Amino acid sequence: MIIKVESSSLVEVLESAKVIIQVNMVQGNALTKIDGDGTPIVFSEWQLLPIVGNIKHQRVQRLEYTFQDILDGKEKSQGVLTHKDSEELDLFDFLDEDYNPEEEEQDIKKQYAPVRITKVYKKELEG
Repeated sequence: MIIKVESSSLVEVLESAKVIIQVNMVQGNALTKIDGDGTPIVFSEWQLLPIVGNIKHQRVQRLEYTFQDILDGKEKSQGVLTHKDSEELDLFDFLDEDYNPEEEEQDIKKQYAPVRITKVYKKELEG
């Protein structure tokens, strides 16, 4: 299906296409089930949501699955993040008396928001 896009939206379409292609190109060690950064290999699924109104407003939901989850036959709830995007880490977090690594792990349990297909590049989270 081909949809004509206004020139003002062309940048959003291109940026969204880059994100989808980048996320779908997964590299890692299938034996250890981790990628080059030492994090679990993650696959993304792009689920088309029912069209409401105009087809130009097609929305998608990004779902993520680790390689281990796929091998174990586990299913993730819709949009739950299974990894964090790259971020700066504070080397001295462990010195903070209030620092609790389990709290950080809970912060990961966010969901990608359903977005228009041209807005995928924003990587919007619910919440």
